Amino acid sequence: LCCPYLADALLKNHTTTKLELLHNSIGQTLLQKIDDILAGQRLVSTEKQTSGRSSLFFDKLVALEKGGPDINEKLEVISMFITDVHMMKFYYTAVSIFLCSGVLTQEAASHHIRRGLHTTSETCCCSGSISFFKLILEKAESDQHIQRIDFHRYDNWAEVNRMESA
Repeated sequence: LCCPYLADALLKNHTTTKLELLHNSIGQTLLQKIDDILAGQRLVSTEKQTSGRSSLFFDKLVALEKGGPDINEKLEVISMFITDVHMMKFYYTAVSIFLCSGVLTQEAASHHIRRGLHTTSETCCCSGSISFFKLILEKAESDQHIQRIDFHRYDNWAEVNRMESA
């Protein structure tokens, strides 16, 4: 089953393929999308990142296909492995899929998005990552995961981190 409104939402999140809502195929579809993107482009990395941490992020993201009652715990762990804004894009998309499919409540999804934004704000090190981070913040605000004051708080944290990295 493919959900057209989900596909439109994902396209707005800058993904280019439709993801199926079948709970057991989420991980497979995410893995395929990750493979496609990694084959076509290199992810922007910072000096703070290590390839091992990035690899763990994608491994854990793909493992979400198993779902289960501990999905919130899995998402908490995954958020700690976000090392750049591109990973936040994948994380945001995964959380949105679980929200649309009814696996997560709006409150739980907002919690995970805020946690991911906090982690991502610490990884912004250049004007390009700040610009992309602001787009993610705008999306989170329009999806009502954060309020306007949170938008400015996360933006400020990211700007301070960028200045420290300069």
